[in-house]
Amino acid sequence: MLKVAELMSESVLTLSPDSTLGEATQTLATLGVSGAPVIEADRLVGVFSKSDIVDDLSDGEINLNDLVGRTMSRRVITVAPDDDVKVAIRRFAEDGVHRVVVVSDSGSVVGIITALDIVKALHAGRLG
Repeated sequence: MLKVAELMSESVLTLSPDSTLGEATQTLATLGVSGAPVIEADRLVGVFSKSDIVDDLSDGEINLNDLVGRTMSRRVITVAPDDDVKVAIRRFAEDGVHRVVVVSDSGSVVGIITALDIVKALHAGRLG
């Protein structure tokens, strides 16, 4: 049984809810990632992704000085490091997300697992 901890990335880009949309989008674009957990006072408070930007753009103009905390999704899909990878796969399928935040028992962000991590594991023969 493959555990989430075996596939997750421990190096996680995080954003602050007080970051501007301009700062956040520049960071995502520069690092080539599609989203990041939002942390306030060591607590996971949301996730900010390219989908949030697209949603805002579809509603009209976007103000890059607006704060991430006003735009982020507050519904965050999480798994534990000791969960079977199949739990993460189920979250991807059921919740329609491409990344799942990995949190410890105390609620601290300890990693992130993406759909690409699953594809790579499948290609490497680690999933059956």
